[in-house]
Amino acid sequence: MGENKYTLTFSPPPFKQPAFWSATMYDWTNNYTVENPINRYSLGSDNPLVMNKDGTVTLYMQSTSPGADKESNWLPTQKSGRWYILLRSYAPGREAIESSFDPNVWAPSGIVKVEGAATGESSESPRLRETVN
Repeated sequence: MGENKYTLTFSPPPFKQPAFWSATMYDWTNNYTVENPINRYSLGSDNPLVMNKDGTVTLYMQSTSPGADKESNWLPTQKSGRWYILLRSYAPGREAIESSFDPNVWAPSGIVKVEGAATGESSESPRLRETVN
C-alpha cells in the first residue's frame, strides 16, 4: 500500500473544546508510527489543515509530497508495505459517541486510492478509482 497514493475526505469528528481529534498512521507490521522524512505521524484539529469549502477535510496519504498546496494535509506513508490509520476524537461530542452504535449519525468516508498515482507520478488531477475498506 505504501507504493500507492490515497485520500481520505471526511467531516471532522465532533469533540468538546478544549479537546481535539487526530488521525495517526501506523506501520502494519510493528504497530509503531510510520517513519517518514518530515517526522509527521498524525494530523488533526491542532494542525493548520486546509479545509474544503463544504467543511470537510481531505488528508493525502502517500510517500511523496502531494504538492506544496496540499502539504499541510499530507500524512506521509512509507515507500512500501502496509499501514493503517486510527481516527480518534478526544472528549468526543454526542454524535461521535452515538456513531459507535449507528454509523449513519457520523462516519468518515472510506480511504480512496488515487488512480495512476504510483510513487513519483504527478497527482495534480487525480481520478478516484476504488475505496479501500
